[in-house]
Amino acid sequence: MDCGSAERRLRVTSWPSLKQRYIMRSVIVVSICLVFLAVDRLVSGSDAAKLTDGLYDPNLHLFADDLDIERTWDVSRVLGKPEPLPSAVIVPDKPWEKERRIWNVTGSVIYDPGFKKYRMWYAAVSPRAGDLNFPEYNCYAESEDGITWVKPDLNLYEYKGSKQNNIV
Repeated sequence: MDCGSAERRLRVTSWPSLKQRYIMRSVIVVSICLVFLAVDRLVSGSDAAKLTDGLYDPNLHLFADDLDIERTWDVSRVLGKPEPLPSAVIVPDKPWEKERRIWNVTGSVIYDPGFKKYRMWYAAVSPRAGDLNFPEYNCYAESEDGITWVKPDLNLYEYKGSKQNNIV
């Protein structure tokens, strides 16, 4: 019997197989991820604490189509009809908005759970298309209920010698 081949066989059989090494590495990686997840939960608080404001829940879905629905039985889809408010929620009442149109074409209203407010970015644009002497201003407003909006002074952009405006 060749002693060299016995040593090689012994060495080969003492190492874990490729499948065993893959499983061990996977277990280690998953364990590390779970530790990081647990630490993150301890530091940032539970998911229940993040949902206390009642306005943001990642588990809520708008079922306007069948994208997230696996199957249905004995149900019908009834969508609510939006009702317009009696007046506009944003009106051109500031000097940099006068003689301009308020335009929120992009739908840029979001709820910010950190501030617990709705935030809107809108444009005050010229009623005359392409008029370079009549610049467009991008502005910011915020609201606690999504209906009554406040235009805070941001002190970012100078308009006619003053930075007391909501221009961004």
